[in-house]
Amino acid sequence: MTAEATRKTACDVTLRIGGEAGQGVNVVSGLLGKALLRQGLHVFTHHDVMSRIRGGHNFSQIRASDVPVMAPAERVDILVCLDENTLRLYEEELDGVIIHDPDWGGPRKGGKSKRLPLSLEKIAKEKGGDARMANTVAAAASLAVLGLSLDPLLDLLGETFGSKGDKVLEGNRACARAGFAAAKDAFEGPRLCAGFEAPPGGKRILITGSEAMAIGALASGLRFYTGYPMSPATAIMEFLASKKDEYGLVIEQAEDEISAVNMAVGASFAGARTLVATSGGGLALMVEGISLAGMTETPLVIIDCQRPAPATGLPTRTEQADLLFVAHCGHGEFPRAVLAPSTAEEAFYLT
Repeated sequence: MTAEATRKTACDVTLRIGGEAGQGVNVVSGLLGKALLRQGLHVFTHHDVMSRIRGGHNFSQIRASDVPVMAPAERVDILVCLDENTLRLYEEELDGVIIHDPDWGGPRKGGKSKRLPLSLEKIAKEKGGDARMANTVAAAASLAVLGLSLDPLLDLLGETFGSKGDKVLEGNRACARAGFAAAKDAFEGPRLCAGFEAPPGGKRILITGSEAMAIGALASGLRFYTGYPMSPATAIMEFLASKKDEYGLVIEQAEDEISAVNMAVGASFAGARTLVATSGGGLALMVEGISLAGMTETPLVIIDCQRPAPATGLPTRTEQADLLFVAHCGHGEFPRAVLAPSTAEEAFYLT
């Protein structure tokens, strides 16, 4: 059986959503990822973002399959362009479907991609009254190309925008229906997941590694969390802070990593179940506090969300280069248990 035939029966597809920071790239990927999950597919997502608030080029990538997937795929089947720069960056290297604004021109010579010109912002303005709803149009159009149902996305829009009032909610739903219909009518190629039927079974959740560790800590009886915001560890603090009233947590944002680790040692010494999280450069500042925990024989749980080094490194990237440092950080000899999860599920159970 050929690879192409296998792809059609297995429904293993990858979508890339690209645009500037501030255009809602993560909104599209979040909605699409959950919508695909609710269709019965297994989903793996990752983000490539620049360290800036506006502009530049960012993308989110979603891999969906009818079998569990634990890594991104090299091939991109659908490229959603929220700006022209995304189209120009990838149009010559991809042979999948490219959703883009027709005003950005036709394909360049030598391109192998299948074009699906859609006026995302125009549809958003006409149906929702706001160009920012273009990301909802794009998400719905992607489902049409895949040959999947729009219903899970409409439900998700209700969960996401229901608290913002009927105008915003119904505007987004109108944009979704219009984008789905426009793509369904305009796209002439085969639906990439045509014939896929959701298997029977329980519900699954789409979760990040940071959220999994935070939930694992809550399940373990966490009472005190401290840390200094340092990406990518900040997401753990943000999640736990959103749950502090529900679970009776004490959340302390310290002035630096040195203060954070010493607060954690003190809280643990007093009997509280404690967690502190940081990234590589922050862990370097915590080394003396780690030695203090070793000297006083105080249990201390630290999460090191590894990011490229040295020093400040690359704040919006990750790598796996801290293991040797973690195994030996701190002066003196004392026991350390180093746990390195490879999946979100492992991150939950190991925490």
